[in-house]
Amino acid sequence: MSTKINTAWIVSCKLQATGWLVNKKMFIPEGNSRCEGVLAWIAEGNTPEPEYSDAELFTRAKKSAKEAVISKATGTRGLITNHADCNKVAGWGAKIRIARKVIDETASAHEIAVIKSEASQRGEKETVLQLAKKQLAKGKQLAMVSATIDGMESRVLSALSGCTTVEEINTLLSTAEITAQKTLALQTK
Repeated sequence: MSTKINTAWIVSCKLQATGWLVNKKMFIPEGNSRCEGVLAWIAEGNTPEPEYSDAELFTRAKKSAKEAVISKATGTRGLITNHADCNKVAGWGAKIRIARKVIDETASAHEIAVIKSEASQRGEKETVLQLAKKQLAKGKQLAMVSATIDGMESRVLSALSGCTTVEEINTLLSTAEITAQKTLALQTK
């Protein structure tokens, strides 16, 4: 004769990765002595709630998508700057302004000396004008690619806020990835 297991204490049950959350506060792992009560409750025809509701899954998907977009944009910026540290990147703006002045023949003696110093330290036998032209070309490409990444990131994050389903989020992310790859490939040739 089998003994009936008391299940009256179970008011609610929610699936978890390795067990159940019972009555919204007690976690019962699989294999625990109270596990028999949960299994008996299920055998009585009760159904545990899923681990996450549709609303929770959507919120998690949206948060994860936002993090992925920001991470991808940050990683791409790192690739185009060859992962230069922030101080080096910050100095590029000044070098580009000076390079433009050298090319336009409006640079001061100090500005010319700045580029001359870098040219001599590089050891590539460049003239001040040659290095200035390289810096300006690199700066223009960097500005275009950076602006593109910033714009794409902003557009996708904005569109993400309007998504109402996980499917919309997934479609947005896959479309954005394809667009980014094509656009950046054209700009970095």
